[in-house]
Amino acid sequence: MKVVAIGRPRSGVGWVDIAPYVSEEARHVWELYESERVREFYLRADERPGVVLVFECEDAAEAERLVGSLPIVEAGLLDFEVIALRPYVGLRRLFENPT
Repeated sequence: MKVVAIGRPRSGVGWVDIAPYVSEEARHVWELYESERVREFYLRADERPGVVLVFECEDAAEAERLVGSLPIVEAGLLDFEVIALRPYVGLRRLFENPT
């Protein structure tokens, strides 16, 4: 199952708070990538700080456990919204019932 996790700093947390964890966090995300549980990872492109991780997991609960193991999350600096995804199958109806 594909799961998206959108992370953002907690209220009052700034770069000065996060910076000491960046190296350890990057190492941890890389290990998850190498184990094929994190498929993609991004920084937000808009003006808001945050990260997006795309997981391949059994379910959203597994992704939540993995997110909870991130050093910056363990330090209480980031909150994540974890969203399970499913394929969109609506196009199938267009092609199965041609009018």
